[in-house]
Amino acid sequence: MFDRVRHRPPDEAPELSLVQRGGGGGTRRWDVRFWVWPLPPEGPFTFVVEWPSQGVELTRHEIDAAPILEAAGRAYELWPGDPPPGGGWVAYA
Repeated sequence: MFDRVRHRPPDEAPELSLVQRGGGGGTRRWDVRFWVWPLPPEGPFTFVVEWPSQGVELTRHEIDAAPILEAAGRAYELWPGDPPPGGGWVAYA
């Protein structure tokens, strides 16, 4: 069994990952959804980004995990069991 973010054996501790999961917009507004895995621990944690080829210097921003953990507490499993081979289920409320 491998995790779905980094395809790594489960005996290795996963890194906190933030993955874009869709979105869209237009000239004046953009909405983007993200998936964080695994859930962060309680308290503050730091996002770090750097993309030198695009002119993005090393940047850090600390946030509190509380809103993420609160939203995760509202999640529920739609279909118990493993996802079908070759894919999974996603639903947005």
